Amino acid sequence: MSNNDGGPAFPAARYEEVMQAGVSTWMDVIYPGLSLRDWFAGQSINGLMLICAQDSDHADYPTYEAYIATLSYRMADALIAERAKGAKL
Repeated sequence: MSNNDGGPAFPAARYEEVMQAGVSTWMDVIYPGLSLRDWFAGQSINGLMLICAQDSDHADYPTYEAYIATLSYRMADALIAERAKGAKL
């Protein structure tokens, strides 16, 4: 498993009113969103479920769902690794 989560997938900032020590002030608030790793894994799930439906390799996992989740994050880690290398098509 990779320690690199790829950074935020959908970071956002907005200017909003925030209460600090009882004083109302306006400031930028950052919302990092989910990680790119989580986004990639989520995008992989459907395809992996389709191609692995008849796969018997999941015998080493407690459930079929755990097997698919593990494959999804392996795919996400591979995508982040290739992205870090500056992969070109």
